[in-house]
Amino acid sequence: MRKRSLFLLLSFLLILILPACGNFGESSGRDSDGNPVSPGGQDSEAGLSALPPGTAWQDRHILLDRPLTAALVKDGSVYGYHWEEGMIVITVQDARSGECLRNISIPEASDIQTIAVDAQGNIYILGRQDVGEAFWKIADDDKITLIGDFVLEDLENAQNVLPKGLYTDKEGNFYLWYQMGLPLKAFDEGAEDDVYTEADRIYVKDSRMETLFYTQMPRSGGSCLLGLLFDEEGQPEILARDLEGIYLQELRSTQEQPVKKPMGQMGAGDFFEWIAATQEGLLFCQGNGLCRYSYARQETEKLLDLSACGILPSDIIYLGVKGDAIEIIDNYGKDRSTEYVLLEAGESSKKTISLGVIEAGQDLINTVAQFNRFSSDYTVQIVSYKVGESGFDEGVQRLKLDILRGEAPDILDVSSIDYEILSNQGAFLDLYPFMEQETEWDRSMLVDEVLKAYETDGRLYTIAPSFQLYSMWGKDSLIKGRYGVRLEQLIQILEEGGGDINSVHGFSADEPVLTTLCALGMDEFIDWEKGICHFEDESFRDVLEFAGEYTGVPADGSLVEKIRSGEILMTVGMISSVADYQLQARLYGDDISFIGYPSYGGTGTAASFRGSQLAVGAKTSDPGAAWEFVKFYLMNGYDGQGFPVVREEYEKILAQAMDPIYSGEDGDSKMPHMIYQTTWDSVEIYEASHEDIEAVKNLVGRVGSKYKYHLELQQIINEEADAYFSGQKSLPEVTKLIQNRAGLYLQE
Repeated sequence: MRKRSLFLLLSFLLILILPACGNFGESSGRDSDGNPVSPGGQDSEAGLSALPPGTAWQDRHILLDRPLTAALVKDGSVYGYHWEEGMIVITVQDARSGECLRNISIPEASDIQTIAVDAQGNIYILGRQDVGEAFWKIADDDKITLIGDFVLEDLENAQNVLPKGLYTDKEGNFYLWYQMGLPLKAFDEGAEDDVYTEADRIYVKDSRMETLFYTQMPRSGGSCLLGLLFDEEGQPEILARDLEGIYLQELRSTQEQPVKKPMGQMGAGDFFEWIAATQEGLLFCQGNGLCRYSYARQETEKLLDLSACGILPSDIIYLGVKGDAIEIIDNYGKDRSTEYVLLEAGESSKKTISLGVIEAGQDLINTVAQFNRFSSDYTVQIVSYKVGESGFDEGVQRLKLDILRGEAPDILDVSSIDYEILSNQGAFLDLYPFMEQETEWDRSMLVDEVLKAYETDGRLYTIAPSFQLYSMWGKDSLIKGRYGVRLEQLIQILEEGGGDINSVHGFSADEPVLTTLCALGMDEFIDWEKGICHFEDESFRDVLEFAGEYTGVPADGSLVEKIRSGEILMTVGMISSVADYQLQARLYGDDISFIGYPSYGGTGTAASFRGSQLAVGAKTSDPGAAWEFVKFYLMNGYDGQGFPVVREEYEKILAQAMDPIYSGEDGDSKMPHMIYQTTWDSVEIYEASHEDIEAVKNLVGRVGSKYKYHLELQQIINEEADAYFSGQKSLPEVTKLIQNRAGLYLQE
């Protein structure tokens, strides 16, 4: 045997392990894949498993006195640690009041990997001090004992040994989980001597830190250790995964192969995390849902949407079960405040407002959780219409059918549907009257140019917290201040520069020219109010001809050189930040001018809402409540991408673009806001000038239309246009077919 100190290479970078430990030892951190797992809590019972699916839940949030980096709950107390005045402090807080009960500083600790609590309430810490690794015990009188180094056996051939977790049981034994590299020969006798594989190893030590035994398993071929559990009799079990699925297996010293207990459908589908033990099964997060797995039925069922309780899985640092209640510790908000959250079965006093989506984006989920956490009157419940991995199109049809039946949710994400058709059938409420009734803010607080682009006959049916700009630009020496041109005028300008339509850069395989031009010009081709289309008109024929003749600029080579040589005369694309504008100005030698998208009406630059576009359903039972969430989404849903619709945030983003970014130990190293890097070009963009900001403001001020994908209409256009592009049908034949099919679609 060879002696090693507790850590061999480096501290575990504050990645803590919180495996499920049933009624006894508890530890806090993450599993072998970095997924959080946690104990079930001291009072875990079968009560949770007895609750039927569809049970209503009440959530109670208690703000803790101290923020925590990691936590666990035992006997009604929250154990964790945080940094305070440059020092690691272990804290014990009352779960029901948030009051701090104990605060124990460990001046010599420079790092902590995991924290555990035994049945007697003693706290154990694996950590690091300046002189090396350390293992501390904190008694209930706050006395700190440095236990010191101990032996980890059979590490002669081990590589990269890293601690993953610490557990205790009611007998006073310790369980230490390590990840390491081991010779593959330890698991496969036929392997070569110098072939290594990642492996998990659990050492079991008594109260004197003498090893009783250890067990190990490879982390290869789909196998890995997920966590350590204790059953209702206090017997340790490992939760692991192999190619056949997830299973439980006894942890014991015998060399006899333990029996695997398959876990059926647990973990099927989405990635799962935060595992907690109950006597009847397991509780875990999957996506945005909190799910339970039954040992007896070998089935997984969703208990609730965490966002409905104001919780995001990414914020959780502890998940546990106490009888038929669920305990969660999470860090939320920009200041990462820590709360103890108790979820109990029962009807909430808050009114439920439904939010229908095809598939909820993360920005929307985040806002729903934030709204539900702070609202005292309403709970927003997400209703997803997408079923399974391939159910997007089906979800679109189901949502549209519910809207037409008047059975749709109160609020709807209309990003993926042709909402213009439905709005003219009275499916949504105009948002402007809601704004007019506001007393503390009004429409002037929003970027009005973007709202106008989305109006239908002076009404606004949908809105989002941010937007992007779509336009076309080139050198002013060529464009000469012209703006909002038609296609034939664009071609003439390109010819003046010695080029043709293939001198335009920016159309791509992912967003071909036909899709781009239709996304910009669909409002020109369709009268949404009357439900009629004009795909046989000259404006659309021009678009089809342009798309049919365009072959594009070769993707290889320097973009800078192609612009300099005149091979590229203009670029079509998106401006979603001040840095985007600055980059294009640099590429065109600061001789840049925006001409706007070519269109029949010459409307120029377009705006596009990004993220989720929300509408209020006309059949909602509480329009005021629905508007409260839409307003909250506007004010709080900006995720840093694109430009904010709220003018105050918009002006703030523009101002920040003029601030230099510094880094380094002394803060004297200037960093770029953006780096454009290809095989041939490298351009660094630093803080913007006042001229850059004014140029972006001018671009926003000249928005003349909206840029929106109409998926079902675009599919009709693409299917029929292929025959024209391949020469199988003439332009009049194809436009007639598109006209007929699109007309039928509009009348459905």
